[in-house]
Amino acid sequence: MIDLDAVVRAYLSGTPARTTNAGAPGYGEPPLVSLVEERIYAGVDLPTGYNPDPNAPRDNADEDRGSAILFNVRAGPASRAPLLYPTIQIRTYGMDEATARSIDRAVFDHLHGCQSRDLKSVWLAIIGQLGRDPAPRSWPYVLSTYRAITRA
Repeated sequence: MIDLDAVVRAYLSGTPARTTNAGAPGYGEPPLVSLVEERIYAGVDLPTGYNPDPNAPRDNADEDRGSAILFNVRAGPASRAPLLYPTIQIRTYGMDEATARSIDRAVFDHLHGCQSRDLKSVWLAIIGQLGRDPAPRSWPYVLSTYRAITRA
């Protein structure tokens, strides 16, 4: 079985060749990379020391700052075909609500309707909802949910 976290991260970061919504070959390049740089994380929580505010003080040099994308590949229905049907939850973080929303829109533009070797199809299932991490962080994020068809 393929590593779905690696496939989704690569697609969001622009690594694999893909077919654009218009059907022309292309690569996933900015605006995502220009908005979040390398801060595309898989999992249920952000890395320790992360802060969406690029000007926040650092306890050590390894702590990441700036807008980010956090995604979690979740379960989906089973199939007999060599395909998987996962759900992908994506949280976009910014130093304010407007930034988080703009990144969510860029993720939609990049991901909705995609086609690649491993991601056969991805579509928006639940539109982005604004939220905040629990105190004391209270960082704004937008949570969107996508459905996908992937290679097994």
